[in-house]
Amino acid sequence: MREIKFQYLFKFPDGTIHRLTQTLEQLEQHRYIQYNLEKGCSIVARREYTGLRDKNGKEIYEGDILNSEEEVVWVGNGWFVKELEESWEQFLVNGVNTCAECQNRLGEHCEDYAEVIGNIYENPELLEKCG
Repeated sequence: MREIKFQYLFKFPDGTIHRLTQTLEQLEQHRYIQYNLEKGCSIVARREYTGLRDKNGKEIYEGDILNSEEEVVWVGNGWFVKELEESWEQFLVNGVNTCAECQNRLGEHCEDYAEVIGNIYENPELLEKCG
């Protein structure tokens, strides 16, 4: 059974971004999120851990961008990789609802090829590069 973790990205009033990674149990016992909101921070994202690591051992979260110019996304019942330049409409038709689904699913062999190079929240320039 995979460990369920979430990563919160907070944007402080001065523009800096801070990450908080917690297990579900830690979140239920922790007031850090409320404290940051009271200090004027806004929540930029809530990202779920996929249970997988890249080839460097880095944990892969929803919204991460991989070296193959793909974004990690959750659809229906599993994790998938979506090409950055591909629209959601194209992805849902071509990537999820066809036989190619098995090839697009983010699988247990990602530690052989995948490398997290950023995420869609902290590195929007990576999206522009591919768009």
